[in-house]
Amino acid sequence: MHKKIVMFLFVIILSGCVTTAGTQGQVVSGNLDLTSVDQEQIYTKTSNYSALIELYKRQLKQGEESETRLKLAEVYLNYQDAESALFTLAPLINHKSNTGQVFYLQGLALFRLGKIEETKHSLHLARDKSPMDAKVINLLAIIYAQQGDLVQSRALFTQARELMFDDITIKNNLALIDMLEGDYDSAAARLLPIYMNEQADEQVKANLAIIMAKKGSLNHLLVFYADQYSQDEIVKLYQSLRSLNLASNINFADQADAKIVLDSDTVAPDELKAKKTSPSSGEKYEQ
Repeated sequence: MHKKIVMFLFVIILSGCVTTAGTQGQVVSGNLDLTSVDQEQIYTKTSNYSALIELYKRQLKQGEESETRLKLAEVYLNYQDAESALFTLAPLINHKSNTGQVFYLQGLALFRLGKIEETKHSLHLARDKSPMDAKVINLLAIIYAQQGDLVQSRALFTQARELMFDDITIKNNLALIDMLEGDYDSAAARLLPIYMNEQADEQVKANLAIIMAKKGSLNHLLVFYADQYSQDEIVKLYQSLRSLNLASNINFADQADAKIVLDSDTVAPDELKAKKTSPSSGEKYEQ
């Protein structure tokens, strides 16, 4: 039996698309020499977070700069060190010139630490500062979904979509709300066109597999995974997803990015469980 069953079908459901991007790609202050600028560009392109951390810390030792402090906090988040990100942001929180990005990054760090009410508070402050920031609204929608307020969550996802947040991401998130409400027809209507247009990533395909299993369409799963798995494996996967209690198997766990995930231990039959591996450092929320 192949051990390579589709782990993402059980661990990737809602893409939060909570990106830390916002200041990372901006040009550093003009008082830095060319060498520092070149280093920043190289380290950023190669995702060398440890080197970026040291670079920004050296710059802050030379002189306090809010933009550099924000960059350092972002890098700590990309480096999966939410506690250091919060520590770095602390001097900016009560600063009179703080921005929505400061509170957004604070909220994201708190979310990574599982402090949901504090996350919500920070995101509302970020929204007050930057009411048109779609990434703030998207993460806030995830928080409301986690707390079971699907009506408010849907409204916020829709608002983020109106603000031109990534369309595929928002459709994926709205499809999960449809799924949680048992409306698999609407969920399929959102995601099937993405698949048909060859724009579906593994998250979208995983959601579609669950949706189509719930709708009783084994044929769709056979098409989705014909090139990857045997028919017997796909049938077992279909049977598992068909009987899945979606609500009871959702964890709001943040890995390299914020995702609502399914608990593979309670979903997958033993013979289909894949080896558990750490998420790739390149995995993003669909950022």
